[in-house]
Amino acid sequence: MVETVDFWLLDINYDVVGGVPEIRMWGIDRSGRRIVVIDRKFRPYFYVLIEDIDEEKLRRIRGSLSVYNVLSVEVVEKKYFGKKIKAVKVTISNPRNVPKAREVVSKLPFVKEVLEADIRFYMRYMVDNDIYPSSWHRVKVERLSAHKDWRVDAVYLAMEPPKHLDDRSLPDLKVYAFDIECYNRFGEPDPDRDPVIIIGRMFDGKLRLFQAKDHDDTELLKNFVEDMVTNDPDVIVGYNSNRF
Repeated sequence: MVETVDFWLLDINYDVVGGVPEIRMWGIDRSGRRIVVIDRKFRPYFYVLIEDIDEEKLRRIRGSLSVYNVLSVEVVEKKYFGKKIKAVKVTISNPRNVPKAREVVSKLPFVKEVLEADIRFYMRYMVDNDIYPSSWHRVKVERLSAHKDWRVDAVYLAMEPPKHLDDRSLPDLKVYAFDIECYNRFGEPDPDRDPVIIIGRMFDGKLRLFQAKDHDDTELLKNFVEDMVTNDPDVIVGYNSNRF
């Protein structure tokens, strides 16, 4: 049954399942449920600039990529540094093959340049469909069976790309904040040498400390990871935490 769902986008990634790429949008709906919206219709593409486009060159491009399951090779009009040009748009089935396809096409003697083959698949999806992280979207979906390894309340299959909403309200986010201190006798801590001696975390207004015993941080790190997984936060923040 098709229904409409509003969700606040937390994160986006993709995977290839059974040879089919699927965009996965992780978010929070209006009821505060954690959900995943999957879109299996989007396909990767890139552009090729060539000298004097003709049918023979288009056939050679397609032929050079035969092992990568080319879905289409078409001539499109684009702007390049503000100037209208004709380019060849190549669409293939698997985003993981884009780097290899780019390398093959770039070696054809009539190819001047290969463009936009370095854009990550999920980023391309966001750009093409006007999707923004940390904001609300509306999408028509069908509900799927929950994935046993996903810690979410519902999984949906998108019937079409989500539409961005002009709504700046925030959902009730679960925020996990932490800070660590290391024992270091020689200046900058070295993870191969210096143990973590204490981690403090704040979650849902509650402070918890994890302390090492005799400079052995094995149990401390184990307990910290278990605590984070159990609380399953939406957002993780920390002081200088990206360096640790």
